[in-house]
Amino acid sequence: MCKVAIIELHYLPSIPYVAAWAYFDEVIIESKESYTKQSFRNRCQIRTANKIDDLIVPIQKGNSNVPVQEIRIDQNQTWIKNHWRAIQSAYGNAPFFEHYKQDIEKILNNKPRFLFDLNLQFLELILKMIGLNKKIIFSQKYEKKYPSVIQDLRSKIHPKQLNDVLDFYNPQEYTQVFGNQFVKDLSVIDLIFCEGPNAINILKRSIGHF
Repeated sequence: MCKVAIIELHYLPSIPYVAAWAYFDEVIIESKESYTKQSFRNRCQIRTANKIDDLIVPIQKGNSNVPVQEIRIDQNQTWIKNHWRAIQSAYGNAPFFEHYKQDIEKILNNKPRFLFDLNLQFLELILKMIGLNKKIIFSQKYEKKYPSVIQDLRSKIHPKQLNDVLDFYNPQEYTQVFGNQFVKDLSVIDLIFCEGPNAINILKRSIGHF
């Protein structure tokens, strides 16, 4: 039976988010929802030398009733420079940073106007980097509830509840740049910069497919 899920777009998404793409046969992107604040839709977490750092994409003022595709990024702030500096500081010494950095920096420097477009570009890039050949499908209308044959992962991966809500996902350790204690569920760029082509194997083990 084909395993199907629906999920929203995230900014530089977490490892469990990408694990969902590896696990499900088909993933639908929620494109008709209203924007939700204080979520991974406009933030990610990376590990720096001294802490877990939240990188937040600033958005223009609005409210939660704004359709997600209409959320504009506030490009008057220096967030791109700040994010890239933090990423360089965190992963400059990672084994595969030089190999992958250019494509990530290019998307940031293109300065997409809309958060949805930024997140979609990063999702497409990350799936390519990981080696997951997945077709991206968008929801055609907003449904509050889906039939049980579609697993609803919308807002299940959230900064305030990381992250024992995915019954198919079991975090797998790998060597990180900083610290002696493994930190799970960071942005997938942590895994990509540290493990490179082996990232797909880490993901497969995390969903019991290896």
